[in-house]
Amino acid sequence: MVTGSAAYDAWIARLIYGECGGTASPSLAHGHARMAAAVVSGRRSAIRFLTRFADRIGPERRRLAAELIDSCHDSVTALSGSTDPVAVADILRTAVGRSQLANQVVAARAAATKALIALKSKAKTG
Repeated sequence: MVTGSAAYDAWIARLIYGECGGTASPSLAHGHARMAAAVVSGRRSAIRFLTRFADRIGPERRRLAAELIDSCHDSVTALSGSTDPVAVADILRTAVGRSQLANQVVAARAAATKALIALKSKAKTG
């Protein structure tokens, strides 16, 4: 199982290069839509959690929560338009469409990286 940034890299490569010689199969569309839906659902859940507790934590942690909420919103914005496998299959028919979906995943990876950097920075400073 691949996790973290490497999972995004594998996802992007699969979108760009397809499965067999650059073709896009129904399983690619279904897999992309399922991954996008899982990320969107997870980030929306994180937003709800962080929003509920933001008023119960100190100002420094509230700033961190705001950064995390922003990065979650960025992920949701990037991927929420590609959670329907039928629509994704249509987009995947062209190289331009595959590139468009890959760019959405790149944006989601950037948002996840931004959140990770914020968490690591907080861990270093206490």
